[in-house]
Amino acid sequence: MLLLKLMEKLSVGQKRLIAEFLSNIGVGWFAAGVISSFPFWQKSLLGSVVSFLWGTTFSVGFLRIALFFTKGVKT
Repeated sequence: MLLLKLMEKLSVGQKRLIAEFLSNIGVGWFAAGVISSFPFWQKSLLGSVVSFLWGTTFSVGFLRIALFFTKGVKT
């Protein structure tokens, strides 16, 4: 609810800026958690799997929030 009230007060430019920022965080999580979790960089297979899962979860989460902010914004 608080997020919806905040979105109502933001201009189109502000929504785009927030969405871009959140999508950059999503890309950062993808790079840190997914790409860096290749088995030859981790000491154990479990560490690779956990890093991959966290990276994917946070990456998708931040990208979904970014898409939420741009919903209804015309280009």
